[in-house]
Amino acid sequence: MNEIMGLVEMFWPFLVLIAAFYFFMYRPQKKQERERNDFLNSLKKGDHVVTAGGIYGVIRSLRDDTATLEIAPKVVIKIDKASIMKGAGKSAEDKPQEKAEKKSEPEEETAGTEDDA
Repeated sequence: MNEIMGLVEMFWPFLVLIAAFYFFMYRPQKKQERERNDFLNSLKKGDHVVTAGGIYGVIRSLRDDTATLEIAPKVVIKIDKASIMKGAGKSAEDKPQEKAEKKSEPEEETAGTEDDA
């Protein structure tokens, strides 16, 4: 009985390290992998995405392992589906009203500074 207790006392730090490895490394990695797979499976035609290379585009078609992105009007590329890193919000090109509002604001500010001079 003393021999067993001696072995347990000797190996308990290793058991703690294994448990810490599981909770701090393995579980979060599996969770992140599951979230990524859910994201890739939820992609659909018309979604705005960013690739691993930093290319912004709109999904035009999806197959099992590939996706077709439109990166500019009438410019379509075929990529590996796994290279899609994240979803992207709609760009400023798709919202011309907001872009026009942003341009008009600085003009008003410069007009106010001319009166002060």
